[in-house]
Amino acid sequence: MNSEIKIYKASEQHIEALVKICLSNVDLYEPIMPGAFQKYAGSISQNGIPKTYDVMMIEYKCEVVGFVGTIELKDGIVYLMALYLQREYQGKGIGKIVMNKLKDYFQKKGNNEIVLLAHKDAKWAISFYEIQGFNFISRLEMVIKGYANTQLEKHYITSTVLYSLMLGIN
Repeated sequence: MNSEIKIYKASEQHIEALVKICLSNVDLYEPIMPGAFQKYAGSISQNGIPKTYDVMMIEYKCEVVGFVGTIELKDGIVYLMALYLQREYQGKGIGKIVMNKLKDYFQKKGNNEIVLLAHKDAKWAISFYEIQGFNFISRLEMVIKGYANTQLEKHYITSTVLYSLMLGIN
């Protein structure tokens, strides 16, 4: 399956696929983040590919099935702000392969850490990231905002927990 999964930079031709992926996750996230995924899908539909972070598409067997959003911070830290698969592709091992590819990619680029914020009630996401080797750092707003010399301050989202994965240590 590894060779059937490709990750590449998103372009304007992927807007419809991004919207579809967001909307396929509405039911999953609606109880903990009401309206967030409809709003996100609407923003992409109206404004195109987000410019404030790097968006990469996930392709499986020549079909776009998900996307990743990242921001490279200072000091070799990458902020993984999005990793979403269409609902029908979740739980099939695709996310694990994507994470392994991302780890390799960022480590080869010289990054030494990946951080992310997961919603405290997204137990499925937290479990996934812990299985991938991410370690819980904190759920405290003050700690999250101050992490890595305050690099996460402007990315802080209410009701989230901070996780970190040191690259090259596994």
